[in-house]
Amino acid sequence: MRMTYAELRTKSRILCSLTGLKGQEFEALLPSFAADWDTFIQETFQREGVNGRWERVAKRT
Repeated sequence: MRMTYAELRTKSRILCSLTGLKGQEFEALLPSFAADWDTFIQETFQREGVNGRWERVAKRT
């Protein structure tokens, strides 16, 4: 089952079981890691054309 954050934020018990944090605690930390998460996704995954599957791409350093 796939769940978005918008759905998850209304389900406090599930959020707590996944993160160990209450909703307000998670919201307070969200700005700190949101940009890093977006960067990770962009560097790690690349859209694979027509069929829409995600392909793992090695990070080049």
